[in-house]
Parts: sequence; C-alpha cells; structure tokens
Amino acid sequence: MITDMQKSQTYTHPLEDGPTPLYAQIKHRLHIEITQGLYKPGDRLPSEAELMQIYGVSRITVRQALAALEVDGLVIRQHGKGSFVTEPKIPHALERLSDFIEDMERAGQVPSSKVIDLRHNLLDSAIAHTLGLRADEPLTQIEQLRMANGKQVAIDKSWIPSHYGITISDLDLEHETIFRLLSTRYQLHAESGRYTLTAANATNDQAQWLDVAPGSALLRVERLLFVEGDQPFYLQHRFYRPDRIQYQIVLQRSPRNALSTTILREMHPVVPESGLLVAPSVVKPAGE
Repeated sequence: MITDMQKSQTYTHPLEDGPTPLYAQIKHRLHIEITQGLYKPGDRLPSEAELMQIYGVSRITVRQALAALEVDGLVIRQHGKGSFVTEPKIPHALERLSDFIEDMERAGQVPSSKVIDLRHNLLDSAIAHTLGLRADEPLTQIEQLRMANGKQVAIDKSWIPSHYGITISDLDLEHETIFRLLSTRYQLHAESGRYTLTAANATNDQAQWLDVAPGSALLRVERLLFVEGDQPFYLQHRFYRPDRIQYQIVLQRSPRNALSTTILREMHPVVPESGLLVAPSVVKPAGE
C-alpha cells in the first residue's frame, strides 16, 4: 500500500496533455506499478477518491481506468471494498498435446496435484459412448485438484476404460499425470486430441476445492484424446479458475502455413435455434 507521503509525491506528477485519454494514462501508470511489484497480488489499489486527488481527475475518469485494468485481468473490483491486484494469469498455448505438469513447468510454475476421488468399475453410458465403448463397459474415474506454486488452478475429472486404469493408484497420481502414465506404463501414446472450451459455473464442491464462491464463472475444457486409428481412449473435463489461467491460440490466415491438425473445419453456433448452448469445436480435417 502506498503511504500518504507517496500519495503526495505521486500528485506532483501530473498527466500529460495530448491525444492519449486521461483514463488511459492512469491505467498505464498503474499497470507499470503493478508489473514492477509496487502493488502485489492481493494488495488494494488507492481508492477512487485517492486516485482523483493523486491525478486531479474526475471520478468517471478514474472508474474508466480501473475498468480497463479489470478487463485486462490485472485487478478485480469489489463493491464497497475497492480494487485489488489479481494473481498473474498462467499462459497456456494451444499448440500441441501436453499434460498439466508440462504446461505449468513451461509457464515457470511448480505443479502439484491432489487426488479428490478415484473410482473403479464405474458405469456411465454417456461417457462410455464418447469413448466409443458399450454402455455396460466399466470406467475408471479420477478427480483431481490441480495447483501451481501451491495455489488452486483447476479441478480435473477424467475417465479411461477400466482395463487401462485398474492399477492406477492415488499415490501414482500425486506425482504423475494420467497422460504420462498411459504413455509410459501402457504404451498408449496420444496421436491427436479434440479440445472444446466453454463456460461453466462452479458447483458447491468445485467452489470449495478452488476457493471461489459457488456459482463463480469457470473455464471448462473438455479434452478427448485419440490413439492411432482415431480410437478415443481418454476423456477429461477440466475446470479452470479464469483469474489464474489464460489460453493463447495462434491461427494462420494461409492454410499453407497452418498445421493440418489445427485447421478450423467447423464452427457450431453458440446459441442455435434450439436454444441449447453448443460449444464451438475443432474438428479434425477429413482424411486424417
């Protein structure tokens, strides 16, 4: 937190006249102070009244600056309490198939997991259908809390046919990912995958594990992996805290420069005529 002396010193640095709007200048200065560590995650920024005094501007201008910082994911505004610096978001690029450990290590984070639930011989006809199994074929279901640098990032719920997962113990999953275990222990190497990203609201259980309020917005990622021959063998639903993760997708305008596995072939409407919510999906090109 800045002191009264720091406030008075800040006041001696007026905003500049020119084409850049005043709110954008305030946003830029606060952005620099946040990224340089003057304000750390969880710190409260000066109040609207204090910022009005510091920069000599109106309340509307201050609110525009804070709103722009919130859109960028740098602060979160709480009614009656003020604006607080958020945790920096972990970047994740959708460029290749990877597991949670690889994603977090590449982002400079220390990954860890906690097994919440592990069930064998579960029957779920809808999940079995997605995995190309008979409705009466048993599944292994694993639910895990994912953490980065000791802070909750996501909840995973994964399903694999029980004949693959029957020897997977909770001890294994504390230190390894299912993705890696299937590859090293069972020689099931993912050749391709289909990701579907949608929004979801946190259930009571998810909210408790992720330390958010029930009903909070989450980023839901469904991942279906295929072995050679387009046989699905692993389904995962991951629910991210959107304040701690951001996805980066690189698209090529020219098909000649685009990887065939990432060409967008079909886009479903978000709100079709039926009124049901249907997520956009990436479908593998014909002939693959």
